Amino acid sequence: MNRKIKTISDAVGKELVAQYSREMSNYLLYRQFANHYYLQGYEELGDYYMIRSEEEVKHASIIFDYLTVCDFPIQFTEIPIVTPKIEDAFVDPIKLTVDKEIETTMDLLKILEMAISEKDYMTEQWLKEGLLMIQQLDEEPE
Repeated sequence: MNRKIKTISDAVGKELVAQYSREMSNYLLYRQFANHYYLQGYEELGDYYMIRSEEEVKHASIIFDYLTVCDFPIQFTEIPIVTPKIEDAFVDPIKLTVDKEIETTMDLLKILEMAISEKDYMTEQWLKEGLLMIQQLDEEPE
């Protein structure tokens, strides 16, 4: 036998693949914000969004690694492109960031609920105690 038995439910695996794409979409959104601030001459805000964008790549990597360890075959989905309309150069990116982080947390909680209902105990434990959820909660505003 070359491979161990897949340790993740198909439904949860597919949703984690979709979450991977959402994390990469967040990466692109934050790069757009970084570019916006750099072009306005606000280097520190641009740098802030560059750091945030790299955090999204880390989240996607955590998901990729988990799916790989679980022997789940990954078929990447299209990365949703977000084209934000920025009317207020300071308020809009911050507001959109807060909204996106809350949305991402809710997406992860839905995956957790799915894992519980699918009796996918490995993923349930991974989400409850793993780095992905801890980092995500740290990104939400207080």
